[in-house]
Amino acid sequence: MFDVENALWTPAWGERPTTKAAAVDVARHHLNAAPQLVPVFGHRYIPAAPEPSRAPVFSAHQADVIYYGTDLADYCAHEFLGEATGRTHHRRVEFWSDLVDGVGGIEFW
Repeated sequence: MFDVENALWTPAWGERPTTKAAAVDVARHHLNAAPQLVPVFGHRYIPAAPEPSRAPVFSAHQADVIYYGTDLADYCAHEFLGEATGRTHHRRVEFWSDLVDGVGGIEFW
């Protein structure tokens, strides 16, 4: 919500409200509808649904969200063993993949 207060917005959420408080309320509504992230290690998270066993691992710090593994096994091989699996396809996860990919035109006002 810090980033929303300081200009982050996506047109997918509709027109940005005129006050910071109202913008945070709208963003919080969308965040609450998103699959919950479960901590794995540090800033690394896996979504609780759908099918977490096939879900990508995200690195998330505020609104800076990137893919960090195609799934938990891929993430662990890379992060802890220094091995590349060669997998590159990330399963889409509502809301979180949109932040990674900039779907909806993530903007800073």
